Amino acid sequence: MIYKVKKAKQSDKEKLYAYKVLSILDFNDMTKEEKQKVSNYIQKSIDNHVNAYKLILVDNNVIGCYCSYIKDDCIFLDEIYIEKEYRNFGIGTDLITKEIENAKAKKVSVELWVYKDNEKAINLYQKLGFNIKEETKNRYLMKL
Repeated sequence: MIYKVKKAKQSDKEKLYAYKVLSILDFNDMTKEEKQKVSNYIQKSIDNHVNAYKLILVDNNVIGCYCSYIKDDCIFLDEIYIEKEYRNFGIGTDLITKEIENAKAKKVSVELWVYKDNEKAINLYQKLGFNIKEETKNRYLMKL
């Protein structure tokens, strides 16, 4: 599937927020109070990193997003989200592979968080060479 990536702008914050909420809620059952805390976190996160977000487009329609920025001498990937009907076409694998190539060129590592329940993503990351570096109750920090 042919896709394009473009940098997100301030005007894209609402779409980024929606995708980030979906990516978190797909793998978590939360109380109303927890959801509010997550909502506050997401808003702050997007405000702090909006320039690091990229929109994924197919036929000029936004079908997902991801965030990529330098953190502690590594490229940190965050909130890789692709709408369900566009999954399994290799878009996510291709995006991550390009980020890995970028990291190799810069001679830095790549890190990302993934929910433990997201077995499909964990398998993909492991196939690409990522290993579990840390873990919390619900997530793994994986590093290449």
